[in-house]
Amino acid sequence: MSMRTHLVLLIFIAVLPLVAFSTTMMFLLSRQERQAMERGLAENAAQLAAGVDSELRRSISKLEVLGHSSSLARGDLGAFDAMARRVVVADSKWENLMLIGADGEQLVNLRLPFGSRLPKLNRPDLPLRAARSLQPVVSDMAPGVVAQRPLTAIYVPLVQEGAARYVVAAAIEPPNWRQMLHSQLPSGMHALLIDGRGSVITSTQSGELGAAQDGTLHDVAAGSTPDIGQTVRALLGQDAYVAYHQSAYSGWSVATFVPAAEFDSRVRRSAAVMAGGFGVLIAFGIAVALLLGRRTARSISELVASVKAVAHGGEALPVHAHVTEVNEAGRALTETAALLADRLRRERAARAEVEAADRAKNAFLAMLGHELRNPVATIRNAVEIMKRSQASSEPAQRAVGVVDRQSAHITRLVEDLLDLARIEQGKIALRKEIIDLRELLQTVAEDQRAAVDRAGLQFALDLPAAAVWVHADRVRIAQVIGNLVHNAAKFTPRGGEIRVALARHGGYAQVRVRDSGAGIEPAALERIFEPFVQAEQDGARAAGGLGLGLALVRTLVDLHGGTVRAASKGKGQGAEFTVSLPSADQAA
Repeated sequence: MSMRTHLVLLIFIAVLPLVAFSTTMMFLLSRQERQAMERGLAENAAQLAAGVDSELRRSISKLEVLGHSSSLARGDLGAFDAMARRVVVADSKWENLMLIGADGEQLVNLRLPFGSRLPKLNRPDLPLRAARSLQPVVSDMAPGVVAQRPLTAIYVPLVQEGAARYVVAAAIEPPNWRQMLHSQLPSGMHALLIDGRGSVITSTQSGELGAAQDGTLHDVAAGSTPDIGQTVRALLGQDAYVAYHQSAYSGWSVATFVPAAEFDSRVRRSAAVMAGGFGVLIAFGIAVALLLGRRTARSISELVASVKAVAHGGEALPVHAHVTEVNEAGRALTETAALLADRLRRERAARAEVEAADRAKNAFLAMLGHELRNPVATIRNAVEIMKRSQASSEPAQRAVGVVDRQSAHITRLVEDLLDLARIEQGKIALRKEIIDLRELLQTVAEDQRAAVDRAGLQFALDLPAAAVWVHADRVRIAQVIGNLVHNAAKFTPRGGEIRVALARHGGYAQVRVRDSGAGIEPAALERIFEPFVQAEQDGARAAGGLGLGLALVRTLVDLHGGTVRAASKGKGQGAEFTVSLPSADQAA
């Protein structure tokens, strides 16, 4: 990916946590707002219930004061009627006031003129209960005696000499309760006042629901334990968030509620405002980041162009970036380019010197090989003459044997030097033909068996039953196998074993030369095929050598398109050399 793509991805990776955080915050804020609304509903329900109880207590106190009037103590009901009418007019919350005897019969009803025949009470049990318990009784919603409109009533017994002589009652209409709830309710919240039977006394909800409560009795819940939330939903015809508080004093409940659609709309508006704000901030951040990223990418592009110029041998291009680090990198690149140019000049000069020295070394080795070849050939001829002269002296025969062996060793070293020089100078040519590698190994084994026997070693040859064909130079492959067997014989003590095995593996013919000799340290395995490199051995070795045999093996195998590798478990564990040559078809 380009630098610009990386920067864009980096921006989006940086923005994603912010988007996730913003979404989480909006969710948490919405939930907190909902929880705060629910807490507010519960707190307001408790507060309104306390306000209803306070209003009931105030009315009870006024009724108690009214019941202790002197006119009622004298039994003057007419005077009491006149005084009570003045009190009801002064207190607009009371719709009516009644005086009831201890037997439950009405004595005074301000809705009718004094002295009129008064109807029977709809709920005579309530004043009788107040008279028996000597405690005020608050009624549920019930139709009025005269107007037959839904009313709530408060019955207060007037106790004289430990008994209730009268019960004074005040009736309060639902609109008065609704006005009281409105005065204490926060804006945007609605409330219901519900009596102990589950009948709705009044509601602050505007529209049909609120208007219906002012004059009609609604029994929307069945049973003795009404479900307030169900009551609210039934009245609204939709879901709502509801909280309620029941008064222990009157048995009434105050339910505060907000229609779910109305509240969710407010939450959605708040969430939309927050999302819009977050979106604007994120868009602004992305725009600024893209602008800065484009400038940074342009600076990096200039730096890359300068690096490419230096890589192609030119001078560093000037870099004018808005990023301090990029400018510093450009200056460092200019300085580095100058240092590299100077170092390159020195290295070229040093390389030319090394190449000249290498050519001189190769020429010297070639010349040395040729110069040594003639004297060694003369010595070999003299040895052959001495061997044929049949000298009778035993010391002379031993001397001839020593000269013969050492001259043969020198001859091998000279041949290795000449071959290495020819290969490095590119003067060696392979004469490839289709040959049976099994037959070639038998020939090599016969050639090497005498030297192996003289070293006191056992020699084994494992060959397959069928021919194994390769396209190779017979002489050079025989030289490769011979060098490996000769190398194994040098490093294997008397009594050891050398084993040569041939097998097919995939599309290759593999020759393995394994010995039980001194072995090779793991650190030396990687360099064992380099010229003039030998593995370290304990003690002096009479065989000696220049370390050219394995180098020639690898070079000749490489020329045939094959591979050679060495393996050893360590010092004293023997070694194994594996030569892999591409198989060939005899018909080809």
